Amino acid sequence: MKMVIDKTLNRWRSQSSEDLTGQEIISLCHSIIELLASERFENVEHFSFALFFSELNISNNESDLAKLMRVLDYLSSGRLHLLEMKYLLHDEEYSEPLYLDSDLVNHAFFEGVLYHPNTGEPVDNYKAKIFPYFVQSQELKRAHS
Repeated sequence: MKMVIDKTLNRWRSQSSEDLTGQEIISLCHSIIELLASERFENVEHFSFALFFSELNISNNESDLAKLMRVLDYLSSGRLHLLEMKYLLHDEEYSEPLYLDSDLVNHAFFEGVLYHPNTGEPVDNYKAKIFPYFVQSQELKRAHS
């Protein structure tokens, strides 16, 4: 099993090194790949920006956030596809966050309005209430099995 994951990790590292530019971005990508492939994170269901900042010991400043977003965008793209981006709506009227469909969020940003999935009413200041997170893709889950 270790040999299989090592071969897979090497393939992911090689692919990302070819696709990305800048040693700092490539290094960050490799660090995230290793984190995602580790046994410690095998059963993690939600990956947040805060988790990546904490686990990778990077600061939460604008520059580092931009780098992290670039790498996570790459890792959730069709090119490597280790993660899938999902969205939560934190609405103070509900005690639990609501999971949003990606199409609904894309439509909201395109149209400039988000309709609450439970009430159908427009959500005030919706951009401040939508939070992205990531889940393991099928590719990543297969590598862990």
